[in-house]
Amino acid sequence: MAAYLSVTVAQFTALYCRVVGGMEGGGANLSLKEKSNGDCIMWSSGGCGVYQVRPLQCRTYPFWQSMLVSREIWEAATADCPGAGSGEMRSAGYINKCRKIMEDKNEA
Repeated sequence: MAAYLSVTVAQFTALYCRVVGGMEGGGANLSLKEKSNGDCIMWSSGGCGVYQVRPLQCRTYPFWQSMLVSREIWEAATADCPGAGSGEMRSAGYINKCRKIMEDKNEA
């Protein structure tokens, strides 16, 4: 994303990231910052400013395990997502492949 935005990795990290985790012996991770209203720092004018290079977490939303627990949770999670129900249809195989990558990443 740094290259896409024409900044160095250090500049990107300072401007757009925050550290999460690292408590109780767990590893710390970088996460994109959120705006005061909870929107991603990359979200502006109704669209993602880095859509072409968005992270895997964003590419797999809303197909996160926590969103697939029930129809009610799914509907609540996707109600405010402008991409939900639009765009290219993804197969269950593709979604499961992406979810597996995310799970493996979270376990590392």
